[in-house]
Amino acid sequence: VKGPINFPGSWEELEVVPGEIGELIVSGDHVCRDYFNNPAAILENKITDDEGLLWHRMGDTGYLDKNGAFWLAGRIHTTIIRQGQFYHAQQIEQQVMSILPNLKRVAALGIEDTELGEKLLVVAEDASGRLDSEEIARELSQKGVLHDKVIVTAGPLPVDPRHNSKIDYNLLRKEINA
Repeated sequence: VKGPINFPGSWEELEVVPGEIGELIVSGDHVCRDYFNNPAAILENKITDDEGLLWHRMGDTGYLDKNGAFWLAGRIHTTIIRQGQFYHAQQIEQQVMSILPNLKRVAALGIEDTELGEKLLVVAEDASGRLDSEEIARELSQKGVLHDKVIVTAGPLPVDPRHNSKIDYNLLRKEINA
């Protein structure tokens, strides 16, 4: 769920079954209660349950396997909601890179759409200049990778300046919508 969560009164309404992707939340003495002068961040990132226990939304999505291990699937802010279905950008990106390993980077991006909720774009960074969007779209369709549009760029995809490796999805969305 993107946006604030009000505790619905029971965990059954929020919990997912093992194997199903959901959002990771944590609780404990190490979890800070609030943010300095930022009530909006508190609403966005904290959940208080019916027993008064504070939970922190980590921003990660994933699932528990049959042994109770947690497997990361992606981030809440990059989750694409298309026709009511959830698609995890990092999983789509891994599929694309396994099919087209010569791409430098790839980003799966949700763009607001009146019919679909979000259109699923695949943005491919191809420094070689040898691939075009139609060719990539055909290849992805043949391999069963869901997408609504493919964009190819020879220039670099924007990355988070702190890591210089993670895609800056918000900046990329702005560049595409410009």
